[in-house]
Amino acid sequence: MPSENKTPNIGLNQWQGNEYPKREDFNEDNLIIDTKIKNIEDNKVDKDGTKGLSDENYTTEEKEKLDRIADGATKVEDSATNGNIKINGAETNVYTHPGSGTNPHGTTKSDVGLGSVDNAKQATKTEFDSHVANKTQHIPYATASGTNAYTVSISGISSLTEGLSIKIKFTNANTGASTLNINGVGAKTIVKSNGNALSNGNIKAGQICHLVYTGSNFQLLGSEESPVTSVNGKTGAVGIDVPDIHGLNQRDLALGLNAFSNYSGSIALGHQANAGDYGSIAIGENAEAPSSSVAIGYGASTSTGSNVAVGYNALAGN
Repeated sequence: MPSENKTPNIGLNQWQGNEYPKREDFNEDNLIIDTKIKNIEDNKVDKDGTKGLSDENYTTEEKEKLDRIADGATKVEDSATNGNIKINGAETNVYTHPGSGTNPHGTTKSDVGLGSVDNAKQATKTEFDSHVANKTQHIPYATASGTNAYTVSISGISSLTEGLSIKIKFTNANTGASTLNINGVGAKTIVKSNGNALSNGNIKAGQICHLVYTGSNFQLLGSEESPVTSVNGKTGAVGIDVPDIHGLNQRDLALGLNAFSNYSGSIALGHQANAGDYGSIAIGENAEAPSSSVAIGYGASTSTGSNVAVGYNALAGN
C-alpha cells in the first residue's frame, strides 16, 4: 500500500515500520522519477567544449539588437586620443584641430549670440573696483556737522592723499578758523585759495563747497581774497562767497590792491586807485579823483572837484 509519508519534492513514498509496500507502489514511484528525468533531458543545455555555464541570461532585447547588425558591419568605438576613433579596434584619425591663434575656427560674435554687442574692451572686476575707489578722480558728496570743527563721514576714505576732492554741504556757517575731519582720520585746517585761514562767514549755513586736500590742509576753492581799505580803516574783501564784498562804510566801493574809497558813494577800481568823497570815481592804476570828480586811466588825475580826466596820465584842472 502507498505510504502516508512522501518525499518533499516529487512525492515518492517513504514507508514507515508499520507500513507494507506493494509492487504497484514501487512502479508508481518509478514512473514519477522517469517523467522528471525526461523533462530534464528535454530542456537541458549541453556544455560546448571548454565553455562553462553562466548565470547571465541572454535577453530578447539583446538578441534583437544583434539581429539589427548587418553582416560585415564596422565596429566603431571611442578613442582616448584626441581627434581619433577606433574602427574595428584600430586607431583612426578623423579630425585635426587647426593651429593655435586668436580665432582658429573663424568664429564671429554672431555665431555665439553676441551680434549686437560692441567689440570694445571691458574693464575687469579688479579694474572696476579700483576705479570706483579712486577718490582723487571721483568727487564724493556728504553733509558735515558741527561748527568750525566740522566732521563728516564718506564711504571708502581711510586716509587722506594729495588731490583728494570732496563736495561738502555745511549745515552750519563758520565763525572763524575751521577744520574738517573725515571718518575720524584727523582734523585738517580749511584754508582759502590764497592759503589764508577762514574768517567769519566764509562758509554759509547750508552751503555746498568744493574742497581739495593739498597734502596738509583742505583748500576751499573759489574763495580768493584781496585786501582793500576805506577811509575809516575798515578792511573789506573781494572774491567769491567772501563776506563784505563791498565791505566799506558810507556806501563806498573799493576793488583792487590798496584801492582807496573815501566817503559817501565813491568808487575806486584798480591798484592804488584813490576816489575822494561825494560820488568820486577813480578807475585805473594810480588813478586819483577828488570830490565829485572822475579819473579814468593809468595815472589819470583831476586836481579839483567836478572835473573829468580820461586817458593815460590824463590831467583835468578847475
